[in-house]
Amino acid sequence: MPLKTDELRTQALGPMPTPSELSANHPITDDVAERIAHSRRQIEAFLRETMTVYCVS
Repeated sequence: MPLKTDELRTQALGPMPTPSELSANHPITDDVAERIAHSRRQIEAFLRETMTVYCVS
């Protein structure tokens, strides 16, 4: 019998919850929502700047 060498640190999960189920079960405050939105804007700005540099050069 061959020795199993892959999938050693994984396990099966049950069904994933929908976004609406997550929101209902784990509500966030307005402060957290604003922090998430701000972080996403920063990432978007960084990616736009990075892509501009690579596309123009």
